[in-house]
This record gives sequence, structure tokens and C-alpha cells, in this order.
Amino acid sequence: MKKIIALLFVISMCSNAQDYFPLKVGNSWTYCSSQDTTYKRTYLIKDTVNIEGEKCFIYGRQNDIVNDTIWKDIDGNVWKRENSTFILWFDFIKDSGSVYYYSGYNSDSFTVAVRKYLSINTYVKTFDKCIQLFFDIPSLIDDEVEYTFTPEVGLIQKMGAWSNDLLYSAYINETTVRITDDLRNILTGFALSQNYPNPFNPETNINWQLAVGSFVTLKVYDMLGNEVVTLVNEEKPAGKYQVNFNALRTTNNQQLPSGVYFYQLRAGQFVQTKKFVLMK
Repeated sequence: MKKIIALLFVISMCSNAQDYFPLKVGNSWTYCSSQDTTYKRTYLIKDTVNIEGEKCFIYGRQNDIVNDTIWKDIDGNVWKRENSTFILWFDFIKDSGSVYYYSGYNSDSFTVAVRKYLSINTYVKTFDKCIQLFFDIPSLIDDEVEYTFTPEVGLIQKMGAWSNDLLYSAYINETTVRITDDLRNILTGFALSQNYPNPFNPETNINWQLAVGSFVTLKVYDMLGNEVVTLVNEEKPAGKYQVNFNALRTTNNQQLPSGVYFYQLRAGQFVQTKKFVLMK
């Protein structure tokens, strides 16, 4: 019998503890945008196909004709078929702080920074043992995408330069996962702006806004995911804010070298990361 379980409660499913992307025909995930929660996108496992003796899955948006062919290895990592070759897409076993490479999307080479053992606080639940995979092309601006996965459910957040997708509901292994409708009102009005100037040396300004009062963290990271400095770490009321970042003032009071860095805003369910460039 099908069950409906709100994300306010612990989700119990019969699957491997390392299963960050449950693959079964019929599994589906519906996402809403943090900018427009009335607009939703559903992704699902549509079918299976046998390729070179391996069971693969057809995955894509509900009404799309073009879909991805994906395969999961014995460690739970997910591979995607690109130009007749399977390429490692989501690596869930690399150590936190490590980096791997993904050559997809018209052969552009992405670096993928791994962060593990995260607790992701949302307005409806705290997810533990989360993994974040940050895809980026260092030579480009506004290409980055951050995927956050939680065990047994899969992708709960996808944050990029052009869109922020948050899990609204899911149907996993004959169990429905549903988020409260209050999410529609909670998320509207959150935003993280691109810093200005960019590139910068040595200072730049970062603007953001909160729809409701939240505990806010705003941190800067290097390419390997190491924290450079915490700019904000406190409760903030709803409103618009600006903070200055000076590359000469870091956690260790060391001057940063030229290069690509990231700043990330966390405010309840809302999480967004953007890239900026220090050029001396």
C-alpha cells in the first residue's frame, strides 16, 4: 500500500545507505523554483535498457523526448552516457574536499568539488549525511551548478547561476515524499546577487535579500572547497543586505592569490553559490 510521508518525519525505505540516487522505473522527483514556486518540473526514471550486459536507466523530464541514459556502479556512483561512452557524473565515494572531472555538455570539462557529511537545514526537515557536488568550468563565469543529495531520496537541491530547483515532492520505491505547501510562501523573495565589481582587486560587494527572518551564513571558499572566510553568521530579519569582501582579510589574515573563488549564502531552505574572480 502506498504511503504518504511528510519530510517532517524520518524517511524509512528499504535501500542501501549509500544510495544517493535511487534508480527504479517509476521513481520521480518534482522540483519547484525558489524564484517561482508555482512552476514545477518533474524528472523520472522512465525505462531500462541493456547496454553491453549492464542494466541502464532512462532518466529525464516528464515530457521531454530527449533523455539521459544512466548507470549506477556497485559503489552507488552514477555514470551518464555521452557519445557512446559512459562518463562518471555523480561520484558519492570520493573524500570530502576532493575534486574530480566531468566532461559532458558539449565536451566542456567541469571540475567537480566534493563536500560530504553535511547537515542541510530546511524549513521542514534537517537532512543528514548529505553530499554536495559543485560543477564548474574555471574559465567561465555563471556556469556553475551545485547538486545536493540526501540518502534514500536523491537530489534535494540544484543551485545554478540561472535557476534554483528545490525538491517539492518525490515518489521513491513506492513511497511518496511530500513537502508542505507552505514552501511556496516561505521561499519567495530570497535572492543572492552577483558580486560587483567582478573580477575584483582586492574588494568587492555582495548583495542578498531575505523573504523572512532566518539564520544566515555567507562564506567564501576556494576551488578545493576550503573555507576562506565567514562574512555573515547570524540571525537576520527579512530585508536587503550588502557585505564587503576584502581579499586581504581572510580567516588566517593571509592575502589570497589571484584565482577563482566561490561565495555561498545559506538561509533556511535557500542555498545558493556564485563564482567570482580575484585578479591582481
